[in-house]
Amino acid sequence: MDQWEHEGVVREWTRIIPEGGKSSGNDGHPRYIGTNGMTTVAKHLSQDLDIHLNTRIKTISSSGGFWSAKSINGQEFNSNHLILTAPVPQSLSLLRAGKFSLPEDELNILKNIQYYPCIAVLVLLNSSSKIPTPGGIKPKNGPIQWLADNTQKGISP
Repeated sequence: MDQWEHEGVVREWTRIIPEGGKSSGNDGHPRYIGTNGMTTVAKHLSQDLDIHLNTRIKTISSSGGFWSAKSINGQEFNSNHLILTAPVPQSLSLLRAGKFSLPEDELNILKNIQYYPCIAVLVLLNSSSKIPTPGGIKPKNGPIQWLADNTQKGISP
């Protein structure tokens, strides 16, 4: 994070997140934000990468230390490294299709991962929010887990 701060990719936002409307105090844990919004870090990480959007991979294989990924459209991508970031069921499906096996204990851990629904909403208010400084709050009760005010964070109008 120090390097990204120095490069201007991120900046520290806060070390205080109010819970249930009350400040939890400085917990010493820094929270960072992209200096130009939510995509700053992703853009920085991908600046030297060849990115293919809207491309569904059908199979992966490995040979001689190189990886190959084939899309459903027949495109083939080759690289020295492969990172699977798809949800676990899709990643396991790709591994099975490529005839890759994982140790049983690791496979069991991955198979037992559960996903829960999440709804994220981004709105532009007509006036200031009532979210306390520094612009984030964790409500104590109810279905909402987190609220943030990006204007207070300095990354939105």
